[in-house]
Amino acid sequence: MPKRALRWAICRVPMPVQRLLLGLGFRVMRLMYPALREGLGPVEGKRFLIELADCRRRYCLVVREGSLQAVASLPGQADVSLRGEIGTFLDVLEHRIDPDAALFRRKIRLVGEMGPAVYLKHLLTNLSR
Repeated sequence: MPKRALRWAICRVPMPVQRLLLGLGFRVMRLMYPALREGLGPVEGKRFLIELADCRRRYCLVVREGSLQAVASLPGQADVSLRGEIGTFLDVLEHRIDPDAALFRRKIRLVGEMGPAVYLKHLLTNLSR
């Protein structure tokens, strides 16, 4: 799907629908990658906030019982906050740009605990290759 069409959908599809779709996606990931459940152990209970600056969307994710879960709001403050534009996050997910390069070039801003952010990045990067 072209970036422009995906950006349009992300900016306009209601958040409850997006949370449902994220939840389904995370369940599929657990089925495709059984090692993910054990791999998330070190970040159990961590709260992640992903902000898409160009369409004012916020995604709250919590690691519970070996799974990433999309929630309506975070219980307390996020342990890790990532902020950037949709295109940058898509480039990272599709391996067109290295996540570290996006951080160093300030295309993605990270606030909070660096350890859980780096751990999750390595885990997801290794699963997708």
